[in-house]
Amino acid sequence: MNTKVLEYFIAAAEEQNISRAAERCFISQPALSQHIKELEKQLGVPLFTRTGHSVALTDFGRVYLNNAHAILRTEQQTLDKIKALRESLQSHLRIITTERMKSILEHSIFPELKSQHPSVTISLLTGTADTSITSLLQDTADVGILEAAEELPPELIGVCLIRQEYALAVPFGHPLAPLPSISLSDCQEESFILGSPWSDLDSSQQKIFASCRFSPKILYRADKLRTIARLVGKGTGVSLLPAGLPEEAQFGYCSVPLNPSWKFDIVFAFSKAHPLNDCGKDLLTMLRKFLSPKRA
Repeated sequence: MNTKVLEYFIAAAEEQNISRAAERCFISQPALSQHIKELEKQLGVPLFTRTGHSVALTDFGRVYLNNAHAILRTEQQTLDKIKALRESLQSHLRIITTERMKSILEHSIFPELKSQHPSVTISLLTGTADTSITSLLQDTADVGILEAAEELPPELIGVCLIRQEYALAVPFGHPLAPLPSISLSDCQEESFILGSPWSDLDSSQQKIFASCRFSPKILYRADKLRTIARLVGKGTGVSLLPAGLPEEAQFGYCSVPLNPSWKFDIVFAFSKAHPLNDCGKDLLTMLRKFLSPKRA
């Protein structure tokens, strides 16, 4: 129902005069009269008795007046609740992401983002792709930035930020370093340094191992990718790491492409049921701009 018609009806009932009701509602007298007639036609009963421009409520009209006030109150309460919810959603942004992306966000994105949205509370958690997806589906996170080797659930929207290829990380001078590509089946004798259990890096590494039906000989596990890169560079072991990282030159190792190749999309994901607030939209824009030169 068009609640504006209810306002016209209430004005006519309270003013008991069509002309004054029209002035009160900032509408022409003929237009207000037409709205009242259409309402009576819709209800199938007369709401007013008329004498010239003066009107008086019928019994039907008095019943309708009581309910018209209740309907308008309900509408206003609903609008107030929607406004409060919208303001609440605008006031915070909950992000779950990988450990490496967390560092990028904290050092390269958040300073500008927070300056643009000083009233927004931004919370940041880390987790694997699976835990990120679960958090989005359960509405415990607004945004997930994750490595996705498979399609996201249909309840989520995903925007690809960059496509990242994994490779075998070996130290310079390693016998495998000169190869144009390598199969994991040729790495049976290699000692692997992997991410800590349940980390985002370990999750990606285990997906690759499972797909290739390869069981690595694990020498050591580390919490941070930089620690693994440093150990590989020292010749402690090999690993599976994203290719083209700055750590390659910094710690002295190289990336040998896998055969078959393995690529993960770094995806900015959010729920279809909870559209991004302004802060979330700006976060997406900043990440795309920051990562665009690195796109594969």
